[in-house]
Amino acid sequence: MRVYLVVVSLILGGSYAYKKYLGTFNPLQGMLNIAQNHPDPVWSPRLEYWSGMIYYQKSDYGKSQEIFTKLLTDYPTAYCAAKALIRLNLSAQENRDWSAAKWALEIYVDKFPDGKDAALAKSTLDKLKYEHPE
Repeated sequence: MRVYLVVVSLILGGSYAYKKYLGTFNPLQGMLNIAQNHPDPVWSPRLEYWSGMIYYQKSDYGKSQEIFTKLLTDYPTAYCAAKALIRLNLSAQENRDWSAAKWALEIYVDKFPDGKDAALAKSTLDKLKYEHPE
């Protein structure tokens, strides 16, 4: 019985401390809170990028698209901006948000014409413009 009480106390205490310092029981939201409350031009975009990637992997494409859009708005010249544009495009396509998908690819093709995904981005953009001309 004593072991049970110790384990329950540790779990409750740990979750209290986690909530107190990260502001939430959701670790992804905690990472985003840290990035927003303590902006750093090096680490904040990376935290946001990886949070967006995790939401994308969890098939929460709406949240992923929201995070990548915020990252590109707040840090347009960040180290991970090129990758964020590609992931924003993929998230937007999953959400059937064709205008956002085309916008992300247009920015990628304009800003990173020699990027490693430039040819694929250009062909995908042409395909999206043909299939969804609105």
